[in-house]
Amino acid sequence: MDELAPNVWICDGATIPFYAPPFPIPFPYQLRMVVIRLMDGSLFVHSPVQLSDAIRAKVDEHGIENHDPNIMSATQRTAARLNRMLAPHGETPLNFRLSFLKRRAARRSLRTIMDWKAERVLLMHGPCVTKGAQAFLENGFAWLAP
Repeated sequence: MDELAPNVWICDGATIPFYAPPFPIPFPYQLRMVVIRLMDGSLFVHSPVQLSDAIRAKVDEHGIENHDPNIMSATQRTAARLNRMLAPHGETPLNFRLSFLKRRAARRSLRTIMDWKAERVLLMHGPCVTKGAQAFLENGFAWLAP
């Protein structure tokens, strides 16, 4: 497991095929587990990928999820670019955007997120953003602008 920040670890797992409508070709999704030590000392584990004995041991040691174009075929990269989900400038995929019926509420939530002044963005399926996090979020959610 790699420590991303104090009390935050990630463990990258296998890459699996994922079908994203309306595209008939699979996209490679890398699985990623996140472990966060909460203030009370307990652990929050998101997406425990391939929880082998070795990974379980690494979690126990501590007491305790932007698509990478380099792992895609040319066809997959084109589809990902058209759906606006290609690193390093990934955005909310078009099919997800269409599901946001209550845009006003989504904008309020986005303002709250932007007020946090993020330093890093942990993405479950793709490279994490360790520099320029605030700009990354502004770009990724620009479609929500009124």
